[in-house]
Amino acid sequence: LTISNVDVLDKTPILDIKPYVSKFDHRNPHKHGWTKGKVKKMNS
Repeated sequence: LTISNVDVLDKTPILDIKPYVSKFDHRNPHKHGWTKGKVKKMNS
């Protein structure tokens, strides 16, 4: 596997390259205490 034109330092390893598969990678939304009351819900 050769990757070019990326913004990393020379010889920096790129780890854990895999596709996202929703059946296996489903994640629950996380809540972070430091954002509580600071982030407004946006409708899209």
